[in-house]
Amino acid sequence: MEKGNQRVLLTKQLLQNALLRLLQKQSIDKIYVKELCAEAGINRSTFYRYYNLPKDILLEIENELLCKMSVAKVFKTKNDVRMYLQSTFEYLFDNADLLQLLLKNSSADDFEMLMQNFANSLMEMEPYAKLDPAKVGLISSYIGGGGFYAVRRWLKDGISVSPTELTDFTMDVLFRYITSIT
Repeated sequence: MEKGNQRVLLTKQLLQNALLRLLQKQSIDKIYVKELCAEAGINRSTFYRYYNLPKDILLEIENELLCKMSVAKVFKTKNDVRMYLQSTFEYLFDNADLLQLLLKNSSADDFEMLMQNFANSLMEMEPYAKLDPAKVGLISSYIGGGGFYAVRRWLKDGISVSPTELTDFTMDVLFRYITSIT
């Protein structure tokens, strides 16, 4: 890796870590560039080389996190869905503190969209694929929105069940209860 790239990555990492420390004490709207730079140990001119506002760093952190969780496939079997959910819930569990800060300080629209993309991919499976498209759209919205709020609640309540228990519960909802109404 080029020395310049290492320096950029190190600077951005210092800023991200400083922002996360500050977010534990106050909301993103109360964090100023001067304070962030002092916390990170960098000059303001360095900050402005890469960002305009502290919120830009928050969005970058959020995007990195969402990229790691994105759905990039069509599910063929229930086991595919289970494996995706299990790995996603384990990732959320391992990054719970970061996710709670992000959900508290950003719009959460992107995270909700990720859940909606999962639901849309799920709708391409049997038995959903054969349903009336209007019904599929409603079920997909229900799963995406409900999934988002369930995960948000799980995080907010301090992760009251394990990732495996959440996976089992979600699989029951998706394949026992939802399919019984189709």
